[in-house]
Amino acid sequence: MQTIHSFHQSFCSNAIAEVNSRKEAAYSKIKKYSSSILLDILIPVYNESKRMGCLREKLEELSSIQKLNKNISFRVILADDGSNDGTVKLISEIIDDYPQIPVLMSEISVRLRVAKKQQPLAICMGAAMIAGYKKALSLDPISDYIVYTDFDFSVPIWQIGEMLSGMEKGVDVIQGSRRTEDSLVLKSGKINMLGKEFIKKWKEIFPEAAKKITDTNGPLRACKTSEIPKTIKLLDKLQVYSTAFKVVSLVHMVAIRSLSYEEVGLIFLDQEFGSHFHADEIESRKMYYLYALEDMINVARKNIFYETD
Repeated sequence: MQTIHSFHQSFCSNAIAEVNSRKEAAYSKIKKYSSSILLDILIPVYNESKRMGCLREKLEELSSIQKLNKNISFRVILADDGSNDGTVKLISEIIDDYPQIPVLMSEISVRLRVAKKQQPLAICMGAAMIAGYKKALSLDPISDYIVYTDFDFSVPIWQIGEMLSGMEKGVDVIQGSRRTEDSLVLKSGKINMLGKEFIKKWKEIFPEAAKKITDTNGPLRACKTSEIPKTIKLLDKLQVYSTAFKVVSLVHMVAIRSLSYEEVGLIFLDQEFGSHFHADEIESRKMYYLYALEDMINVARKNIFYETD
């Protein structure tokens, strides 16, 4: 199996040795993990018919981990946001090949997308995540941790191995960060610049959180399942349904509730690396960030967000 998907191969040749070394180290930690643990893998989904290879690769990796260490088991929760391109049908065909990993679907209402004339991802990322978390909380048995990750290839899922030491210690929230000194990030272009500006802005909105958190929007995050309900209930009440959910949920858990927190450096393969985004895609991404910042400002103005009980 390729360590880096073919999409990135021609752009990442100088980093392949480092990635392989890190993968070997992560698998070594997986082999040594001695406690029994159940992890729910939460993945938001919207019109992914052209990227089904991403799901197959994740299921392959999770299957390999389970074979390597029978103490570790997974369930996958796909939070679908009303896909209309055949995504759900394609998913059902793929998961038949992986009976060893339960895959559950959680669908959210498309009313959020209809209610506002904004791009679906900007509106419904948070709603999809809330639906996925609620699905995980309804399952029996309840998992030990819920691990959020993106659908795409940007973060190899075997990096869960880097989180296991924190899980073994019982850390409440473990965030995969692209901003720590030990992260390996392949990125370039205007969207990366937009991302940096976004970080500056959220830090201005939540300055106390910025002292503890380097990367709120990281695409790999593990939360102790027992600690999820309080934050989910609040953000659902505040109707934080945009991608701002990824930021404010972490701020609430770490900076307000003061849950134990740990960051691990990620290998992150920016999908823009080596590609050329069209002007309209850049403009669309600007709006993506603006909607999120608007939601964050609205949350920061509400006293209820700062309640810990």
